Amino acid sequence: IHFYKRIMRSVFARLRSPTFRSNVRSFIPAPKSDAIAAVESPEVVLSRAQRLKNYLNMVKYDYTEALKEIKDFAVDTPFKAVVTGSLLGFGLYANKNNPDEHAFRENFLINGHELCQVGDQIRNPSSQNLQDYVSKAYNAGLLRRLNLGVCSVMWVDDYDQSMGLFAAQCDYLKPGWLDIRHRVIDVGFLGKWWISSKKMEEFDVNVSEWNVDGTPVNKSEQLKQMW
Repeated sequence: IHFYKRIMRSVFARLRSPTFRSNVRSFIPAPKSDAIAAVESPEVVLSRAQRLKNYLNMVKYDYTEALKEIKDFAVDTPFKAVVTGSLLGFGLYANKNNPDEHAFRENFLINGHELCQVGDQIRNPSSQNLQDYVSKAYNAGLLRRLNLGVCSVMWVDDYDQSMGLFAAQCDYLKPGWLDIRHRVIDVGFLGKWWISSKKMEEFDVNVSEWNVDGTPVNKSEQLKQMW
């Protein structure tokens, strides 16, 4: 028993010795690196004209491929292509003829000149009320334009933009998108302001002078002979 104990102690001592560890390391060789030294390629220096030429060639290639895809789409689904092209063309036309604030100002002045040529007694109250309201909004600096791309909406704000009041400058107190629908005074589409045009269709007819059946309200004062 003592003999076996001495043998086991000698084996453990050899395992713990540094020479044994070095022998094990030398027995298992370290993996050799297979990395190949990178070959440095010479840097290509292009002139500004060459870079511009390459850029234009890439742009040409991209647009050529896009046009080919559009052609294939039109050939495969002709009805859908016609509808899509029509909507796109109409949208571009509407955007080009979208009236701006200058057009609204011009339309306002034209309507004012037409109303001035009509007497107060036969002037349409609806047309005159809209003209007066727009005039007051202009003087107070409250008119705003909402550009929607294909159409424009003119609406009335609460304060002038140049005012230094807290309510006029705070974004949280300004009218929101849902509030604008109650402040709209005109809508411009295809080069025409539709609300004011509708109001000015019968600007020389005072509806308060006529009954529903078309008879005059004041028969003694209306429809008098001029001589």
